Amino acid sequence: MEKIKLMIIEDSVTMRNFLFQAFASDQEIEIISYASNGKLALPRIKFYQPDIIILDYEMPLMNGIETIREIKKLNVPSKIIMFSAHTQEGATVTLQALKEGAVDFVPKPNLSISNQNQLVDYIKNELIPKVKEIAYGNKIIQKRQEIPPIEKKIVEKTAIHQIQVAGIGISTGGPILLYEMFRKLSRIKKNLFIVQHMPPLFTAKLAETLNEISVNPVVEAKDGEEVKEGYVYVAAGGYHLRVVSINNKKFIKLGDDPPKNNCKPSVDYLFESLLEAYGKNVLAIIMTGMGSDGYEGIKKVYEMGGYTISQSPETCTIYGMPKKPIEENLVREILTPEEIIKRLEEALN
Repeated sequence: MEKIKLMIIEDSVTMRNFLFQAFASDQEIEIISYASNGKLALPRIKFYQPDIIILDYEMPLMNGIETIREIKKLNVPSKIIMFSAHTQEGATVTLQALKEGAVDFVPKPNLSISNQNQLVDYIKNELIPKVKEIAYGNKIIQKRQEIPPIEKKIVEKTAIHQIQVAGIGISTGGPILLYEMFRKLSRIKKNLFIVQHMPPLFTAKLAETLNEISVNPVVEAKDGEEVKEGYVYVAAGGYHLRVVSINNKKFIKLGDDPPKNNCKPSVDYLFESLLEAYGKNVLAIIMTGMGSDGYEGIKKVYEMGGYTISQSPETCTIYGMPKKPIEENLVREILTPEEIIKRLEEALN
Protein backbone atom coordinates (compact mmCIF):
# COMPACT_ATOMS: atom_id res chain seq x y z
CA MET A 1 0.00 0.00 0.00
CA GLU A 2 1.24 3.46 -0.89
CA LYS A 3 2.22 5.49 2.16
CA ILE A 4 0.28 8.55 3.25
CA LYS A 5 2.31 11.66 2.40
CA LEU A 6 2.32 13.97 5.41
CA MET A 7 3.56 17.52 5.90
CA ILE A 8 3.92 19.31 9.23
CA ILE A 9 3.66 23.11 9.57
CA GLU A 10 4.56 23.98 13.16
CA ASP A 11 6.82 26.74 14.50
CA SER A 12 7.63 25.08 17.83
CA VAL A 13 10.75 22.92 17.51
CA THR A 14 9.71 20.97 20.61
CA MET A 15 6.24 20.18 19.27
CA ARG A 16 7.67 19.32 15.86
CA ASN A 17 9.96 16.78 17.48
CA PHE A 18 7.04 15.16 19.29
CA LEU A 19 5.12 15.00 16.01
CA PHE A 20 8.11 13.46 14.22
CA GLN A 21 8.51 10.81 16.93
CA ALA A 22 4.84 9.87 16.86
CA PHE A 23 4.48 9.64 13.08
CA ALA A 24 7.83 7.90 12.59
CA SER A 25 6.43 4.96 14.55
CA ASP A 26 3.75 4.28 11.92
CA GLN A 27 4.67 2.36 8.78
CA GLU A 28 1.75 3.71 6.76
CA ILE A 29 2.76 7.38 7.07
CA GLU A 30 5.73 9.21 5.57
CA ILE A 31 6.67 12.76 6.60
CA ILE A 32 7.70 14.23 3.26
CA SER A 33 8.35 17.81 4.41
CA TYR A 34 7.93 20.32 7.21
CA ALA A 35 8.01 24.09 7.69
CA SER A 36 8.05 26.50 10.61
CA ASN A 37 5.47 28.85 9.08
CA GLY A 38 2.97 29.12 6.26
CA LYS A 39 5.10 31.30 4.02
CA LEU A 40 7.90 28.74 3.95
CA ALA A 41 5.40 25.92 3.54
CA LEU A 42 3.59 27.10 0.40
CA PRO A 43 6.27 26.30 -2.23
CA ARG A 44 6.88 22.94 -0.54
CA ILE A 45 3.15 22.13 -0.60
CA LYS A 46 3.00 23.00 -4.28
CA PHE A 47 6.02 20.77 -5.02
CA TYR A 48 5.29 17.74 -2.79
CA GLN A 49 1.46 17.87 -2.83
CA PRO A 50 1.06 16.02 0.48
CA ASP A 51 -2.07 13.99 1.21
CA ILE A 52 -2.40 15.48 4.69
CA ILE A 53 -1.10 18.70 6.26
CA ILE A 54 -0.83 19.12 10.03
CA LEU A 55 -1.17 22.86 10.59
CA ASP A 56 -0.48 25.04 13.61
CA TYR A 57 -2.20 28.40 14.02
CA GLU A 58 0.20 30.66 15.91
CA MET A 59 3.17 31.09 13.57
CA PRO A 60 5.32 34.02 12.44
CA LEU A 61 4.93 35.66 9.01
CA MET A 62 1.72 33.80 8.14
CA ASN A 63 -0.72 32.29 10.64
CA GLY A 64 -2.85 29.18 10.16
CA ILE A 65 -5.93 30.90 8.73
CA GLU A 66 -3.86 32.89 6.23
CA THR A 67 -2.02 29.69 5.31
CA ILE A 68 -5.26 27.81 4.60
CA ARG A 69 -6.43 30.60 2.29
CA GLU A 70 -3.16 30.48 0.36
CA ILE A 71 -3.16 26.67 0.17
CA LYS A 72 -6.63 26.77 -1.42
CA LYS A 73 -5.21 28.95 -4.19
CA LEU A 74 -2.66 26.24 -5.05
CA ASN A 75 -5.40 23.78 -6.08
CA VAL A 76 -3.63 20.82 -4.50
CA PRO A 77 -5.50 17.74 -3.18
CA SER A 78 -4.05 18.15 0.34
CA LYS A 79 -6.40 17.85 3.34
CA ILE A 80 -5.66 20.06 6.36
CA ILE A 81 -5.90 19.02 10.02
CA MET A 82 -5.55 21.87 12.51
CA PHE A 83 -3.37 21.25 15.57
CA SER A 84 -4.58 24.05 17.80
CA ALA A 85 -4.55 25.15 21.44
CA HIS A 86 -7.30 23.79 23.70
CA THR A 87 -8.37 27.23 24.90
CA GLN A 88 -11.26 29.60 24.28
CA GLU A 89 -9.13 31.45 21.74
CA GLY A 90 -8.04 28.13 20.24
CA ALA A 91 -11.68 27.10 19.82
CA THR A 92 -12.51 30.37 18.05
CA VAL A 93 -9.55 30.02 15.71
CA THR A 94 -10.29 26.36 15.02
CA LEU A 95 -13.91 27.04 14.05
CA GLN A 96 -12.68 29.74 11.69
CA ALA A 97 -10.13 27.32 10.20
CA LEU A 98 -12.83 24.70 9.62
CA LYS A 99 -14.98 27.32 7.89
CA GLU A 100 -12.00 28.27 5.71
CA GLY A 101 -11.37 24.70 4.58
CA ALA A 102 -9.60 22.57 7.20
CA VAL A 103 -11.32 19.17 7.41
CA ASP A 104 -10.67 18.40 11.08
CA PHE A 105 -8.68 19.36 14.14
CA VAL A 106 -6.95 17.96 17.22
CA PRO A 107 -6.36 20.13 20.31
CA LYS A 108 -2.71 20.36 21.30
CA PRO A 109 -1.66 18.65 24.52
CA ASN A 110 -0.57 20.85 27.40
CA LEU A 111 3.23 20.78 27.47
CA SER A 112 3.38 21.83 31.11
CA ILE A 113 1.50 18.82 32.51
CA SER A 114 2.70 15.95 30.33
CA ASN A 115 5.96 14.06 30.07
CA GLN A 116 7.49 13.21 26.70
CA ASN A 117 6.03 9.71 26.44
CA GLN A 118 2.55 10.98 27.26
CA LEU A 119 2.81 13.67 24.60
CA VAL A 120 3.94 11.21 21.94
CA ASP A 121 1.20 8.76 22.95
CA TYR A 122 -1.40 11.53 22.78
CA ILE A 123 -0.38 12.33 19.21
CA LYS A 124 -0.42 8.65 18.26
CA ASN A 125 -3.90 8.14 19.73
CA GLU A 126 -5.51 11.38 18.57
CA LEU A 127 -3.81 12.45 15.34
CA ILE A 128 -2.75 9.25 13.60
CA PRO A 129 -6.27 7.72 13.37
CA LYS A 130 -7.60 10.97 11.89
CA VAL A 131 -4.76 11.13 9.37
CA LYS A 132 -5.46 7.59 8.18
CA GLU A 133 -9.23 7.93 8.11
CA ILE A 134 -9.08 11.17 6.12
CA ALA A 135 -6.43 9.90 3.71
CA TYR A 136 -8.00 6.50 3.08
CA GLY A 137 -11.56 7.77 3.33
CA ASN A 138 -11.03 10.13 0.42
CA LYS A 139 -9.75 7.26 -1.71
CA ILE A 140 -12.81 5.17 -0.83
CA ILE A 141 -15.15 8.00 -1.82
CA GLN A 142 -13.40 8.39 -5.17
CA LYS A 143 -14.27 4.74 -5.93
CA ARG A 144 -17.86 4.97 -4.72
CA GLN A 145 -19.38 4.45 -8.17
CA GLU A 146 -17.91 0.91 -8.22
CA ILE A 147 -20.19 -0.17 -5.36
CA PRO A 148 -23.55 -1.56 -6.54
CA PRO A 149 -26.67 0.28 -5.41
CA ILE A 150 -28.20 -1.02 -2.17
CA GLU A 151 -31.68 -2.47 -2.33
CA LYS A 152 -34.06 -0.72 0.07
CA LYS A 153 -36.24 -2.72 2.47
CA ILE A 154 -39.93 -1.97 2.30
CA VAL A 155 -40.93 -1.30 5.91
CA GLU A 156 -43.89 0.67 7.20
CA LYS A 157 -42.45 3.70 8.96
CA THR A 158 -43.44 6.94 10.61
CA ALA A 159 -44.44 9.49 7.97
CA ILE A 160 -42.44 12.71 7.70
CA HIS A 161 -45.41 14.83 8.89
CA GLN A 162 -45.65 12.73 12.08
CA ILE A 163 -42.12 13.60 13.20
CA GLN A 164 -41.96 15.37 16.57
CA VAL A 165 -38.18 15.84 16.88
CA ALA A 166 -34.97 15.40 14.88
CA GLY A 167 -31.41 14.47 15.76
CA ILE A 168 -28.21 14.77 13.74
CA GLY A 169 -25.04 12.78 14.38
CA ILE A 170 -21.96 14.22 12.67
CA SER A 171 -18.19 14.33 13.07
CA THR A 172 -15.28 14.92 10.66
CA GLY A 173 -16.24 17.59 8.15
CA GLY A 174 -19.25 18.51 10.28
CA PRO A 175 -18.65 22.12 11.36
CA ILE A 176 -18.38 23.61 7.87
CA LEU A 177 -21.28 21.47 6.64
CA LEU A 178 -23.48 22.52 9.57
CA TYR A 179 -22.53 26.14 8.94
CA GLU A 180 -23.62 25.89 5.30
CA MET A 181 -26.84 24.08 6.22
CA PHE A 182 -27.87 26.53 8.93
CA ARG A 183 -27.38 29.45 6.60
CA LYS A 184 -30.14 27.92 4.45
CA LEU A 185 -32.43 26.22 6.98
CA SER A 186 -35.70 28.15 7.36
CA ARG A 187 -37.44 28.67 10.69
CA ILE A 188 -38.60 25.49 12.44
CA LYS A 189 -41.28 24.98 15.10
CA LYS A 190 -40.06 21.71 16.59
CA ASN A 191 -36.62 20.79 18.00
CA LEU A 192 -33.37 19.66 16.47
CA PHE A 193 -30.58 18.11 18.55
CA ILE A 194 -27.01 17.81 17.24
CA VAL A 195 -24.12 15.66 18.37
CA GLN A 196 -20.94 16.99 16.74
CA HIS A 197 -17.85 15.20 18.03
CA MET A 198 -15.86 17.99 19.70
CA PRO A 199 -14.27 18.60 23.11
CA PRO A 200 -15.47 21.17 25.68
CA LEU A 201 -15.13 24.84 24.69
CA PHE A 202 -15.29 23.87 21.02
CA THR A 203 -18.96 22.82 21.15
CA ALA A 204 -19.90 26.09 22.87
CA LYS A 205 -18.12 28.04 20.15
CA LEU A 206 -19.78 25.93 17.45
CA ALA A 207 -23.24 26.69 18.88
CA GLU A 208 -22.38 30.39 19.08
CA THR A 209 -21.13 30.41 15.48
CA LEU A 210 -24.24 28.64 14.17
CA ASN A 211 -26.52 30.94 16.17
CA GLU A 212 -24.98 33.98 14.48
CA ILE A 213 -26.08 32.85 11.02
CA SER A 214 -29.25 30.87 11.80
CA VAL A 215 -32.86 32.10 11.85
CA ASN A 216 -33.41 29.49 14.58
CA PRO A 217 -31.89 29.92 18.05
CA VAL A 218 -28.91 27.58 18.44
CA VAL A 219 -27.47 26.93 21.90
CA GLU A 220 -25.18 24.50 23.66
CA ALA A 221 -27.32 22.12 25.72
CA LYS A 222 -27.35 22.80 29.48
CA ASP A 223 -28.15 20.21 32.12
CA GLY A 224 -31.67 20.42 33.55
CA GLU A 225 -33.08 23.06 31.22
CA GLU A 226 -36.50 22.62 29.70
CA VAL A 227 -36.56 22.16 25.94
CA LYS A 228 -37.90 25.29 24.24
CA GLU A 229 -39.99 25.17 21.09
CA GLY A 230 -38.07 25.84 17.87
CA TYR A 231 -34.62 25.67 19.49
CA VAL A 232 -31.60 23.80 18.15
CA TYR A 233 -29.41 22.19 20.83
CA VAL A 234 -25.76 21.26 20.35
CA ALA A 235 -24.44 18.54 22.67
CA ALA A 236 -21.80 19.82 25.11
CA GLY A 237 -18.32 18.40 24.67
CA GLY A 238 -17.38 15.92 27.38
CA TYR A 239 -20.98 14.94 28.21
CA HIS A 240 -23.60 12.65 26.73
CA LEU A 241 -26.81 14.41 25.72
CA ARG A 242 -30.14 12.90 26.71
CA VAL A 243 -33.68 14.23 26.45
CA VAL A 244 -36.13 13.05 29.11
CA SER A 245 -39.89 13.46 29.35
CA ILE A 246 -41.38 14.52 32.71
CA ASN A 247 -45.10 15.36 33.05
CA ASN A 248 -45.41 15.89 29.28
CA LYS A 249 -42.49 18.32 29.30
CA LYS A 250 -39.04 17.64 27.82
CA PHE A 251 -35.81 18.32 29.69
CA ILE A 252 -32.11 18.07 28.87
CA LYS A 253 -29.87 15.77 30.89
CA LEU A 254 -26.09 15.78 30.50
CA GLY A 255 -24.61 12.41 31.44
CA ASP A 256 -21.09 11.64 32.60
CA ASP A 257 -21.07 7.96 31.61
CA PRO A 258 -17.88 6.62 29.99
CA PRO A 259 -17.34 7.35 26.29
CA LYS A 260 -19.25 5.16 23.86
CA ASN A 261 -17.47 4.25 20.60
CA ASN A 262 -14.65 6.43 22.00
CA CYS A 263 -17.05 9.39 21.77
CA LYS A 264 -18.40 11.71 24.44
CA PRO A 265 -20.91 13.05 23.46
CA SER A 266 -22.15 9.96 21.61
CA VAL A 267 -24.70 9.95 18.81
CA ASP A 268 -26.04 6.60 20.07
CA TYR A 269 -26.94 8.15 23.43
CA LEU A 270 -28.85 10.97 21.74
CA PHE A 271 -30.83 8.80 19.31
CA GLU A 272 -31.77 6.28 22.00
CA SER A 273 -32.94 9.01 24.38
CA LEU A 274 -35.06 10.66 21.66
CA LEU A 275 -36.86 7.34 21.21
CA GLU A 276 -37.50 7.14 24.95
CA ALA A 277 -38.78 10.72 25.14
CA TYR A 278 -40.78 10.97 21.88
CA GLY A 279 -41.55 7.38 20.89
CA LYS A 280 -41.10 6.37 17.27
CA ASN A 281 -41.88 9.85 15.87
CA VAL A 282 -38.17 10.62 15.58
CA LEU A 283 -36.10 11.69 12.59
CA ALA A 284 -32.51 10.41 12.97
CA ILE A 285 -29.89 11.67 10.53
CA ILE A 286 -26.35 10.29 10.30
CA MET A 287 -23.80 12.40 8.45
CA THR A 288 -20.10 12.68 7.61
CA GLY A 289 -17.61 11.40 10.18
CA MET A 290 -15.07 8.76 11.06
CA GLY A 291 -15.88 5.70 13.14
CA SER A 292 -19.23 4.01 13.76
CA ASP A 293 -20.90 6.18 16.41
CA GLY A 294 -24.61 6.44 15.66
CA TYR A 295 -24.96 2.98 14.16
CA GLU A 296 -26.62 1.39 17.20
CA GLY A 297 -28.84 4.41 17.73
CA ILE A 298 -30.05 4.67 14.15
CA LYS A 299 -30.64 0.91 14.10
CA LYS A 300 -32.97 1.25 17.10
CA VAL A 301 -34.81 4.18 15.51
CA TYR A 302 -35.24 2.15 12.32
CA GLU A 303 -36.47 -0.94 14.17
CA MET A 304 -38.95 1.15 16.18
CA GLY A 305 -40.40 2.61 12.98
CA GLY A 306 -38.76 6.03 13.10
CA TYR A 307 -37.59 7.99 10.07
CA THR A 308 -33.90 7.47 9.28
CA ILE A 309 -31.70 9.34 6.80
CA SER A 310 -28.04 9.12 5.83
CA GLN A 311 -25.92 11.68 4.05
CA SER A 312 -24.93 10.45 0.58
CA PRO A 313 -21.41 8.91 0.46
CA GLU A 314 -20.12 11.17 -2.31
CA THR A 315 -20.91 14.31 -0.29
CA CYS A 316 -19.22 13.10 2.91
CA THR A 317 -15.80 14.33 3.93
CA ILE A 318 -15.41 10.92 5.57
CA TYR A 319 -17.75 8.07 4.66
CA GLY A 320 -17.39 6.34 8.02
CA MET A 321 -20.44 6.91 10.23
CA PRO A 322 -23.01 6.54 7.41
CA LYS A 323 -21.37 3.44 5.91
CA LYS A 324 -22.77 0.65 8.10
CA PRO A 325 -26.32 2.06 8.34
CA ILE A 326 -26.44 2.32 4.54
CA GLU A 327 -24.96 -1.13 3.93
CA GLU A 328 -27.41 -2.73 6.37
CA ASN A 329 -30.42 -0.91 4.87
CA LEU A 330 -31.15 0.94 8.10
CA VAL A 331 -31.91 4.26 6.39
CA ARG A 332 -35.03 5.20 4.50
CA GLU A 333 -33.30 7.80 2.39
CA ILE A 334 -29.75 8.59 1.28
CA LEU A 335 -29.67 12.34 0.66
CA THR A 336 -27.35 15.23 -0.14
CA PRO A 337 -27.05 18.01 2.46
CA GLU A 338 -29.38 20.19 0.37
CA GLU A 339 -32.01 17.44 0.39
CA ILE A 340 -31.54 16.91 4.13
CA ILE A 341 -32.35 20.59 4.72
CA LYS A 342 -35.66 20.13 2.87
CA ARG A 343 -36.51 17.04 4.93
CA LEU A 344 -35.79 18.91 8.16
CA GLU A 345 -38.08 21.74 7.08
CA GLU A 346 -40.83 19.24 6.22
CA ALA A 347 -40.45 17.32 9.48
CA LEU A 348 -40.03 20.16 11.97
CA ASN A 349 -42.88 22.47 10.91
